[in-house]
Amino acid sequence: MKYFFIILTLLLLSSACAESQKHHPLQQAKRESMVITGKVHMLGGGRMSRLSITDSTSGISYTIANPSSFALDSKQNQTIQLTAKLVKKAVGPGFPAVVEVLSIKN
Repeated sequence: MKYFFIILTLLLLSSACAESQKHHPLQQAKRESMVITGKVHMLGGGRMSRLSITDSTSGISYTIANPSSFALDSKQNQTIQLTAKLVKKAVGPGFPAVVEVLSIKN
């Protein structure tokens, strides 16, 4: 009976480790790029403000991780097409997906 509990504990621990490897940041970095067409806008206020783009086809809002490298602040309220890499998936309301911009097409 004692061996049964030891084996069961080891199986549960190994499945938990395997599950945590699925969400490892290096696994997320291997994703391919995607093309997003939409309007760039500022969300939030004060210290919590962030630049975001809403995809016009799917309606999904993405937070832009590197807005200063492409001067996206000056393109607010304009519809642009950009190539981006998904950095972090959306968790829920208030925690949108985060993308890193690779290039901009007008």
